Amino acid sequence: MASNPIYLCHPNSKLNPLISDWVVEVRDLVANEDHWQDWHIVSWQYDMSCSVQITDVSSVVISAPGPCILIRNVQQKVITGLRKRLYGRSVVLVGDVNDPADLIAILDNARDLHLNGDPMLPRKVVVALLLVAKLEKHQMWGGRNKGYMWVSDIPKGRGIDEKYSDQVPAVINDLLTAEMLIFKVSQNKRKYALNPELRTVIHDVLRNREFPPELQEILDRDLQLESARQLDDLYEYYYAAK
Repeated sequence: MASNPIYLCHPNSKLNPLISDWVVEVRDLVANEDHWQDWHIVSWQYDMSCSVQITDVSSVVISAPGPCILIRNVQQKVITGLRKRLYGRSVVLVGDVNDPADLIAILDNARDLHLNGDPMLPRKVVVALLLVAKLEKHQMWGGRNKGYMWVSDIPKGRGIDEKYSDQVPAVINDLLTAEMLIFKVSQNKRKYALNPELRTVIHDVLRNREFPPELQEILDRDLQLESARQLDDLYEYYYAAK
């Protein structure tokens, strides 16, 4: 079984002489405790201005999703930047650490949140992202018949769990209204494709996991929640669409 990462950003040893020793101590604990056997710590030290390269950290987290912890003191721009880049992917926690016990506690909390499915997203957001990703994966951009997918095939696995089949019609309607989808009628049935005129917008959606504001607001109204873990296989679009 592959080991799961938990990400830790902390002050450097010049600003906090004890923190590096605590990280080493806790890393050894994680390596030897049974309930941590499937986990490992990936860590970064802040520079002297209590900052870290946001793009470097977020790229690593996106490639292998896991909870991310920021130990104070840390610049607010780092907190804001990582939460924005990791929105809908990984929980980002910020905490104070005064001894190894504090560090263990925040690691335990982050791991438990991740295992419980955090961050949680509106169900329609999850279904809409999976639907768009499925059509993009199969190159459904209109044109000839092969560029469209039958409506009955959209919720049949291969990217969308059939448990979402009841939600698919409403999501299709929302995406059509926002002109993210186009359709044609064949044999008295509809077939759908992504709107080729919005190719750049759609790739941005898959990369950022966020729709244009008006559509995002509509999808966000869904009170049913789903785990962001349902979207872990979409990380490839972060790179493909850059």
